[in-house]
Amino acid sequence: MAAVVVVGDRRKRARKAAKRAICPYINACLVESSKNGNIRELFAVIGQHVEEMNLVNLTTALHRLAKFSVSSPELRHGILQEEENRALFDALLASLADTLYRSPRGGEGFGRQTFSNIAWSLAILHCQHEDLIGILAQSSLAQMEQFKPFELASTLWAFTKLSKGHEGLRREVDPF
Repeated sequence: MAAVVVVGDRRKRARKAAKRAICPYINACLVESSKNGNIRELFAVIGQHVEEMNLVNLTTALHRLAKFSVSSPELRHGILQEEENRALFDALLASLADTLYRSPRGGEGFGRQTFSNIAWSLAILHCQHEDLIGILAQSSLAQMEQFKPFELASTLWAFTKLSKGHEGLRREVDPF
C-alpha cells in the first residue's frame, strides 16, 4: 500500500511541476498575442490554454481583454457577441472564480495587484459576474490593509462602477 501512495505522490508532484513550467509560457503567449493587436489571436491562446492556467494567467488574459476594450470598444462588443468567444470568456470567468474560491484563506497568498487587476478588468468590460465579484470582494476586504494606495483606489473604483444599478452586486461590495 505504501508503494501506491509514493507513486501517487510522485505523479501529483510531477503534474504540479509541469503546470508550474507551462504557466510562464502561457503568460508569454498572452502578452505576445495582445502586443500584436489581434484580439482573435488572444482568444486563440485563451482557448488553447484556459484549462491549464493559474491565477496569474487568468488575470493576465482578462486584463488584456479589458485593455483591448479600452482601445476599441466596438471591437469588444462585436467579438464578445461571437458564440465561441463568449463561451471562452465565460470559461475564463468561471475558472477565475473557481481558482479564487479554492484558494486558502481567501486568496491570501495572491498579490493585491491581482485583485485590483481583476476588479478593474471586470468594470471595464461591464461584466457583472456575481460569483466572481462576491469572492473578489470578500478576498479584497480581508486584505484591505495590505493594499497599496493605487490598488485600493482602482479596486474601489471598479466595485463602485460594477455595483451601479445592480442591487445584488451592491450588497456584495457594500462593505467597501
